[in-house]
Amino acid sequence: MKYYMKKYDRFLFIDNKTNLLRNKTSIERLVKMSNVKEPSVPVAIQCGYGQVATGMVSLLSRFPNNVEDDAIGTARLFETVIGEYNRRIFETINPLYWINLVIYLPKNILSYLGLNTESVIIKIAQIFYWILTPIILIFRNDITTKLIDYISSLS
Repeated sequence: MKYYMKKYDRFLFIDNKTNLLRNKTSIERLVKMSNVKEPSVPVAIQCGYGQVATGMVSLLSRFPNNVEDDAIGTARLFETVIGEYNRRIFETINPLYWINLVIYLPKNILSYLGLNTESVIIKIAQIFYWILTPIILIFRNDITTKLIDYISSLS
């Protein structure tokens, strides 16, 4: 994202012929993956005969743009996304993050797959995980022995 921020700065201040449209989908994907809420900006378009259409538009739908308000909003969005990715980097060395990841493993996996974290399916999977994990850990030697015996009986 820092790379795209530098390219956008170059577009704004040095060479506005820099083609950022080639990178637009990559930037949109990075913003979406960061889970940072993309801001909307107000837009007014003259329709003719003294009529004006107004509305709110996604900031990235107007990207790249060197209008001052859009440029400030885009720079803030880039900084926020960079900050979110930096937080995630530092979070990976935090032991509490890993403990939380293991305790809520089904919730994390299913939310990664795109399911709503408040869904009943995730809560049921989480309860089964909490019940079955200690049982499997306590009886892991017996379970492995039974599995080995079963597999050897098949062949």
